[in-house]
Amino acid sequence: MTKTPTAEAAVQLYIQGVATGDTATLEAAFHADARVFGAPGNQRVDIPAADMITMIAQQPADVDGSFEATIQSLEVHADVAEIGR
Repeated sequence: MTKTPTAEAAVQLYIQGVATGDTATLEAAFHADARVFGAPGNQRVDIPAADMITMIAQQPADVDGSFEATIQSLEVHADVAEIGR
């Protein structure tokens, strides 16, 4: 049985996975049926987390060792986490 991470732990896994492109780390951060919502560059995004993981794996963020990310705010509403920047 896999232990479900806290919301903050899941976000830390996400940050690590984005940096490295490691799909196992990213998969550990999300429920298998999770969807990702957002609006980067004012373009609406609503995709399965699995699709986002595939994209991240193809282009990890920390290619030169300078990637940094921190959690500025985190709110949990039932089974949804909202992350601020």
